[in-house]
Amino acid sequence: MYRVMEEQEVELLIDRACEKAVKAAMKDLGISNKDVYELHNLLSTYRAIQTSFVATITKGVTLIVLGAMTVAVYMHERI
Repeated sequence: MYRVMEEQEVELLIDRACEKAVKAAMKDLGISNKDVYELHNLLSTYRAIQTSFVATITKGVTLIVLGAMTVAVYMHERI
């Protein structure tokens, strides 16, 4: 009749079903593994640029603030 499946069997069954579903969806959309790899590289590059941009802006703002403080101290000493 019926038998109870072990947890590992259920996980394996779900993994296989998910893999088949993803492959079918990718095929329907015309996406290859190479496209996924290229998209991954593009996203990695975007994250690196985003981090670099934020760091550069932070350094620029810090430089402006320190420069303003230096000018304020210099002007105060002249008076």
